[in-house]
Amino acid sequence: MAKSTYEYIINHEPNGSSYEDIQTVKKAIQTIKKQHPAYGYRRVTGELRRMTHLVNYKKVLGLMREMQLLSTAFNKRSRKYNSYKGNIETIAKNLINRRFFTDRPYQKLATDD
Repeated sequence: MAKSTYEYIINHEPNGSSYEDIQTVKKAIQTIKKQHPAYGYRRVTGELRRMTHLVNYKKVLGLMREMQLLSTAFNKRSRKYNSYKGNIETIAKNLINRRFFTDRPYQKLATDD
């Protein structure tokens, strides 16, 4: 290791979050989840930023996984849109039955459904 790198590491404070900062964020996450149990990590991150805790969403997600506080009410599968409303109208009978040949014009007319 170069001497300059060693001196830099010794003389500078690390950028990572300290233990006390993580503990305060954990307490804040727990209070938010008590007030709003349906909040997921994205909304919890927004609340933390509103409370002036500058935290990345990935850190919040990791802490919530660690504390087992992730919301189970919503997931990608339950949120998908489904426009199926069942059989609303009667379905027309297939009168042509793939017999498209005819000897006169305009005898068999069909449209897309």
